[in-house]
Amino acid sequence: VVAGSPATNVVVTDQLGPDVTLVPNSFTGSPPPEVSPDGRTLTWRLPRLGLETRKWSYRVTMTQTPGVYPTNSFAGAEYIDSTGQPATLIFPQPQVEVLAPAAKNPQLMCRDHDHDSGTTPSNTMGESWWNSPDIWLRHQQDGSAFHENPVSGQTNYVYVRVRNIGDAVLENIVVHVYAAPIALNLSWPASWTPQIGSQTIPSLAPGAMAQVSIPWVAPTQAGRYGFLTRIETANDPIHVEGYPAFDNNICQKNVDLVESTSTGSGVGIGNVGMGPVNGTISINSPTFPANGTGKVTFNDPGLFRRWQDNGGFVRGGQVLPDQNAVSFQGNGSGQVSLDIHRLPFQSEESSSLSVQFENPGTGPSRVSLNVQQSLDGQIVGGAVVRAASALTYLPIVLH
Repeated sequence: VVAGSPATNVVVTDQLGPDVTLVPNSFTGSPPPEVSPDGRTLTWRLPRLGLETRKWSYRVTMTQTPGVYPTNSFAGAEYIDSTGQPATLIFPQPQVEVLAPAAKNPQLMCRDHDHDSGTTPSNTMGESWWNSPDIWLRHQQDGSAFHENPVSGQTNYVYVRVRNIGDAVLENIVVHVYAAPIALNLSWPASWTPQIGSQTIPSLAPGAMAQVSIPWVAPTQAGRYGFLTRIETANDPIHVEGYPAFDNNICQKNVDLVESTSTGSGVGIGNVGMGPVNGTISINSPTFPANGTGKVTFNDPGLFRRWQDNGGFVRGGQVLPDQNAVSFQGNGSGQVSLDIHRLPFQSEESSSLSVQFENPGTGPSRVSLNVQQSLDGQIVGGAVVRAASALTYLPIVLH
């Protein structure tokens, strides 16, 4: 209020608009206002206002509904001017715009591989999406993050790590876990039902991680299994079922352990779709010993013959027609790369390959084979075949 000449009995009144709420005790300036019982009318009283400026302020909260709103429904002053006459002053009504809140991006994630940043698809550089580091197994429910291969015929525990890479708190996150014998042509939901269990994470803040564990009673016979995790919550549903590389809420881990230094492992292959299609099996390893050799045997001789008749060929190996097999070996620099092309699959055909190798090595250099299947150029599945370290016999010294 700026006065050109003295005014007396000044009463300044401010009535808040219907979309404005006063923040109590947020006043600045002197004297403080009188506040009506409903908190919507503020009144300042000055006995005299001369050649001076008085300034008051207070804080309010606005409605959360986007739009343009006046901060008050009336603001004015009544006073006695220098001639002794009553006078009034009406203040303009300021308006404020309430903006819509910034859109939140709720985003859960279970990594498909170590370098998975959350973008989809996750395997633009050909990464293996079936070896998730956020799924691991333990013999005991001890919380350790070190993977142990499951023991047949007993209860093992499947651990799943869930990450919130979005900017919103997510609640009631349900983690579903499924198990199935490893094959390169697993399909959702036929290959994965029923689930082996589920757990709920009550709440997960942005940037936070949580892990759950679910018991799994392994079959009595030795074998290789894949584990699929589906993570669901109301604000971040699954959009692309059955394709882990295309949805952050799905991840998969396939692990195949071979216990001896000269042994074999069966890997399922095939076509879960309708109509004939050509397939490719790719086997590679960054840790194959220079003196190591291997062999991939078609367990179905009929498929081997059809593959030969279809113009099938290999890169990085040699066809062994009398054994229905393909051989491969290390390239001298600790690597192996084998591609079996033009496998002719019929509608819904299932088959398997036996992967055998010699001299897999021990310790960090032991064999780890990545097996991947493509149908008409599209990657549809994969597995990791590992050889465990050979037994080491330590001397016992008695004193």
